[in-house]
Order: sequence, then structure tokens, then C-alpha cells
Amino acid sequence: MKSGDLYCKAVAFKDFPDFIRRLNGSPEKLFSQCELNMSHALRGNNFYQWGKVCRLLELAANELNEPHLGLKWAYETPQDFLNTGPMLLLGALMPSIRDFADLGIEYQKLHTNGVTYRYLENETKKELEFEAQFHPLSPPCRQYFEHIMAIPFLMERHHFGKGKFTKVTFQHNAPADISWHKKIFQCQIEFNADKTAAYTSTSFLEIKIDGRLKGLRPVVKMYLDRKVSANPIFDTSIAQTVESLLPTVFGMRKSDMKHIADILGISPKKLQRLLSEEGTTFSNILGTVRKGMAKRLLFESDILISHLAISLDYSSTEAFNTACQRWFGVSPSQYREDMRAPAR
Repeated sequence: MKSGDLYCKAVAFKDFPDFIRRLNGSPEKLFSQCELNMSHALRGNNFYQWGKVCRLLELAANELNEPHLGLKWAYETPQDFLNTGPMLLLGALMPSIRDFADLGIEYQKLHTNGVTYRYLENETKKELEFEAQFHPLSPPCRQYFEHIMAIPFLMERHHFGKGKFTKVTFQHNAPADISWHKKIFQCQIEFNADKTAAYTSTSFLEIKIDGRLKGLRPVVKMYLDRKVSANPIFDTSIAQTVESLLPTVFGMRKSDMKHIADILGISPKKLQRLLSEEGTTFSNILGTVRKGMAKRLLFESDILISHLAISLDYSSTEAFNTACQRWFGVSPSQYREDMRAPAR
């Protein structure tokens, strides 16, 4: 693997331009300096090179004289469905924190390959360690690393209200001022450690989160209403609702009709009937959404074909290759090459 193969989803930067403007900076200038297309962040469902986004945060921190930029960005990010939708759905679908953590770790592999997560249980100390491991080819980026660690702390307090973390450690040296670290982490903080990790009791994994979607359905409905109403041609059909929801759950292995029906609060049989009344089927909508995303991502991003296949919820790269042959008449790599070839 080359450093250029490291990526992260552009949607992670959806709120970053407005955040920079609130700091009286120019996001357009910063994105341009780092050779990043800012529209990808605003639109979502695309990918950035990991090294470029690391540079983006360090550049922004330096130019705006904001030594705690990564932490401030995490603190100001709205904790609503638009920003944490897939993770909120995971929390609602899973019966316990352990199940949530296991599937969340797998989901994050689709979000980025610049950093991976794991947890280790020390039964002797009754201590649980959540570790963030950054890829050896990743450039140093204190701002992004601190931002990544702040997000789960803020999500845990906001959505679960437990405040169970007891310690956080960072591999980089302590900055001159750690007031923002204290504000966000609210626990013991260590710098120049041998790993970047968060610590809590092993009992944290067994906290029950019910696995019921009832409490989230109003939030999901608000999200879908906003997505549907944003279409140039306002369409309140169930087909359009399903089409808007599918990209949100891709990568979670929850894009089948049963889980989509659960999220919408209806039975699969009723969903099937409603779609039939509108002259379509769930499989047709799923295929259309996948084709549209594949077409755009193959052209606009450099994400590896194998990662793209998983991010669209295909069971294997071979299954994605077969779909591309059916859609485009060629393999995904050949389609990417043909689309990027200069016009003659």
C-alpha cells in the first residue's frame, strides 16, 4: 500500500467549512491549498486522501492561530443524525455497548483506513482499553488525532449520558495549554504515552442499550424529511424516502429490506406493498442507488475497488465487479480509466 491509498470519507468534513468561517477563516482557500474539493464534503458520499486532510487541519490551526482547532471542531460538531446517523442507528440496533463497539469498529474501517480501532480487556485490573492505531504511512497530525479521540467522548456523554471514561492517553507531547483537553475529556490525561487510547471499566461493555429503534424514529424521520425536501423536484414517495436512507446505512450490513423497514417503523411486507403501489421494488431502488454512487465514486475518488465494494454493502469485490459489468459493460477499474481518459 502507498500513502496515497489512505483515505477517509469526505462527509467527516461536512461541518468543517462553516466551523472555519466562524473562526473568520476561508475554507475555500484552505481546501484549495490542500488540493481538496470542498464540494465533496458538503455533498457527502465521497472520499479524501488521508494525508491531505491531515495537512488541512494542521494548516488551518497554524493560519488561524488555533492550537486546539481539532478539539474545538469536535466540540462544536452537532450531535444529531446528520453527523452521527450511522452510529446512532448502530446504537439503536445493538443490544449492548459491546455489540455496538464490535460493529462500530467494522463500520469505521469503511470510514477510513488511516486509523483503526480496537479494544482490549484487562480482567486483572477490570480495565477496558479503546485504542486508536494510526497507519504507519500516516503523517503526524495532532489536530486530527485529538479530534478523532474527542468524538467518542462527546458522543458517549451526549447519547448515553454515562461519562464512564477514566483516562485518555496521547502519543504526542503535551501542548502548552491543555484547558480544552480538560474541558472535553473530563478525566485523567496523559501525553507522550506509548499509545493513543481511552480507558474505562470492563463493565462498560455490558451496558444495555435495548436494541430498539422506537426512540430514534422521530429523529430518522426528521432527517429523511430534510433530505427529501432538498430534492429539486419535491417527492414525498416511499421510494424517494428509501433512496435517501440507503446511502446512510451502506457499510453497516443493514441495507436489506428488513432493516430499512425497521428503521421506517413498518413491516417488510408493508414496505414491499407500498413500493409496489409506486411501481417499483426494493431491489430496483437498491440497484439504482448503488449504480449512481459507484459511477460517481469511480470517477471522482481514488478509493481502492475492494474498499468501494464494501462501502456499497457488496458481499465481495467479485460481486461488485459483476454488477459493474452489468451496468457499464466493463470492470470497475476499466470504467474508472475510461471515464478519466482525456476527450479526443
